[in-house]
Amino acid sequence: VAPIFRPEAAPPVLRRPGEVNGKAVMGRDVPDRAAEEKEFVLRHDSNCPGPDGMWYLIDAAWLKQWRHFVSGDGFLPGRIENLCLLDNMLQPKVCMKLERNYNGVNKKVWEYFPERYGGGR
Repeated sequence: VAPIFRPEAAPPVLRRPGEVNGKAVMGRDVPDRAAEEKEFVLRHDSNCPGPDGMWYLIDAAWLKQWRHFVSGDGFLPGRIENLCLLDNMLQPKVCMKLERNYNGVNKKVWEYFPERYGGGR
């Protein structure tokens, strides 16, 4: 199944990457949040798409920053900004490479991330 992009609207949660109320926040500063997020994704992530048969694209750089956050040695990643994955017609760019530019997640994980971080378009 080819990866697709399906933008979902979500209210903004963080103003700037890594900051809450103007203070830099690392995973080790909020271990309960980091552990909760890591557990949720480990429990719901999969190697196959969800019941809808679709993968949801997410910026690989954002996901890398999130992984550092939940491991305790990185900052909150901030809003999900996926516009870098789209061309001028709002279609996935054809030159993208899996894991270098994007990763695919199932619907359950995709809905969770924008709920926590905002963004996603």
